[in-house]
Amino acid sequence: MKMTTRPTVMQRKPEREEGKARKKPVIGLGVITEKVAKKTRYAKSDVCNVLRAVLELVANETVKGNTVRLPGLGTLTLIGRAERVIKPFGKERMVVPAHKTVKFKPASYLKNALNAAKK
Repeated sequence: MKMTTRPTVMQRKPEREEGKARKKPVIGLGVITEKVAKKTRYAKSDVCNVLRAVLELVANETVKGNTVRLPGLGTLTLIGRAERVIKPFGKERMVVPAHKTVKFKPASYLKNALNAAKK
């Protein structure tokens, strides 16, 4: 069946307002290192080494299957996902193989802080 009328042209979105950021800022290791160093008055290199050691330890313990509990932040647990079949819209069925992933459960302090920020 042929279309007899031309489709309407989509309107362009108005330009963003001046001063508004497009994306939310991402806080990386460098920013965290700088802020902790300023707060604790330790050298940035020392703080960076400590943070890297902590992150490496957390990753290694999680890979081993141990639960890592970070007070005030949350709990990291290694879980296994079973094989499953998915069907993306407009495509053929695909098999997602079984794999392991990390589950994060936020601590009550973090949940309360997030809920207080919404209000």
